[in-house]
Amino acid sequence: MNETMQRLSGNSIAIDPAFQFYKAKSWDWWAEEIRKFNFSAVHIIIVAPISIAEQKKIVQAFHGCGIACALRIYPTTDFEAYEKHPEWRQKSLDGSSRHDWRVYLCPNAPGFTEHVCSRVMEMVGSVPYDAIELAEPWFEVWGGPYENNPNRGKYACVCDNCSHLFKEKTGISPQDFLFNPQILKSSNSQIYKAWQDFRVETIIRFSARIYEAAQKARPGIKTIHMHLSDCTVEPEGSREYQAQDIDAALKTLKPDILIIEDAWQDWTKPDLKPEFVKAYAKAYVKRSRAIIPDLIIKAHADIGSRKEMRRTYSWMRRFTAEARAGGFNSACYYEFSIGDFTK
Repeated sequence: MNETMQRLSGNSIAIDPAFQFYKAKSWDWWAEEIRKFNFSAVHIIIVAPISIAEQKKIVQAFHGCGIACALRIYPTTDFEAYEKHPEWRQKSLDGSSRHDWRVYLCPNAPGFTEHVCSRVMEMVGSVPYDAIELAEPWFEVWGGPYENNPNRGKYACVCDNCSHLFKEKTGISPQDFLFNPQILKSSNSQIYKAWQDFRVETIIRFSARIYEAAQKARPGIKTIHMHLSDCTVEPEGSREYQAQDIDAALKTLKPDILIIEDAWQDWTKPDLKPEFVKAYAKAYVKRSRAIIPDLIIKAHADIGSRKEMRRTYSWMRRFTAEARAGGFNSACYYEFSIGDFTK
């Protein structure tokens, strides 16, 4: 394992350069500050527009401190493209294309995948990132299209492109069964299973195209895949609800690093103990290495997206220890500005 890969494999933390928190100091200052907490890599989040020149400054500062840099994108969320290309928008059951803080664009919309690939090639071709990470490459929403799901209206995507492609493949439109509770509640519904497979295949194909684009622009760049944990909530629920299939992703994408993302049902708990990661280790470590034996696997934890569940540095150290004891290589945290590094 070379030095860059060793750094990417160690404890890491995300930073979002668009946050006001980082504006008061230089990136050289922030790199030194983050190094104090023994992080060997950062995941630089580019969702809001950040110029290539600014991205270069950020990476240069962290590289100067011996910290590896991964470009993290949320590939179906692009606010500029959302406004410029309404024809690329995902369509939820309620007709919307937004959920929570995000907008959603459809990988099956002609032109959208090419747009993402072009954007990624520009960034990694111009900025010396060590890795490309696809965070939350999924369709919404947790709980699925069932009538008892309070977020059912945000289930996506049922745009004309997805509907046409699925009907072309199966002879049936998704609208024919997504609104039919009798079909959905049947565990033996072959057409609903075919729909789940279609969604998974779409996300994996989309992810593969992006990784290929990044590697074309910067040969040797490492790839990082994020998978949403569901083991403490509803095992295999993320495949049905959000098109996240860990086995298919590992077999097809063959990433250098796998990140197991903490379920929101866990990280939103104010009194969550770091030991919760034991269940994640049991569910994913052996399973993933059965597919890629030398895979680097990192356990992810949100450390403060809600004020009432803000985690301390001591909590993070315990989480890291528990993760490693369970077989993870290291831990990955979201996001530096929202954690409590004073305790």
